Amino acid sequence: MQRFGEGAGASPRQNALDDDSEVSPLQFQQLEVKQAEEREKDVDQYDNVSLTVSIELGRVEKTVQEVLELREGALIETEKLSGMPMEVMVNGQLFGRGEVVVVGDSLAIRITELVKMEDNRPTDKR
Repeated sequence: MQRFGEGAGASPRQNALDDDSEVSPLQFQQLEVKQAEEREKDVDQYDNVSLTVSIELGRVEKTVQEVLELREGALIETEKLSGMPMEVMVNGQLFGRGEVVVVGDSLAIRITELVKMEDNRPTDKR
């Protein structure tokens, strides 16, 4: 039997195919389907991972001069209208949309729509 690189002009692939070894099809082990309970255990390891969650009420472009002129009580108008859904961003990516609600003395967002991962594109329209 010849080794790779030996032989006159034969490529290593041809030498390997000339070998009398038996060729058999590849067989893969079947993956197990995990039960929901087992999957939840897998997610538990991420309980302490920090994410940045932000709510975008609207966007507006201002010049440096316009920003410097802002004072307490000034209004900044955005393109969004009252009652329009607000974007919920997780680590800068669109996660869902929601509506502003009042809870006691605080404002909160009630999630009304979750965005599918394939639809998740940056919403920066600049």
